[in-house]
Amino acid sequence: MEVTKLRLVSLFSFSTLISRLWANVAEFDDFWKQHEMEARKLALKAYEPSPENITNQLNYNVNNEKTIDGRRANVHIAYGCSITLQLVHNVIIHNIHVHHVVESHGGLIRDSKDHSGFRTIGDGDGISIFGSSNIWLDRISLFECQDLLIDAI
Repeated sequence: MEVTKLRLVSLFSFSTLISRLWANVAEFDDFWKQHEMEARKLALKAYEPSPENITNQLNYNVNNEKTIDGRRANVHIAYGCSITLQLVHNVIIHNIHVHHVVESHGGLIRDSKDHSGFRTIGDGDGISIFGSSNIWLDRISLFECQDLLIDAI
């Protein structure tokens, strides 16, 4: 009897973990599979076991492909929406306020000029990071998010 309960708990825990690993992506089409492979290669390339080398590299050489910069402005992302960084690299987010984020329903999301993909529900995180590398969050104000402030998977 105890072994059966242990197996059921283990199976439930494992299935819950697997569903969280896909980070609300309803289906991986070829476009997302390609981005996943690129993100995986970049993450392995960016791995540095020494924290001193990482901080020195960030301080001396910051290469960015996308910057969300709220300096000299009062930028608020609020009342329902959040920031999702999925399978990207070299992103800087600086000096913004994210608050009152709520759970949202999924739908088609346009993520480039020539692609739209289906996304399942958003769980109410202020910032969600999935399969990304070289992300810099600086002076971010986060409060009143329904789930958590930041999820990094």
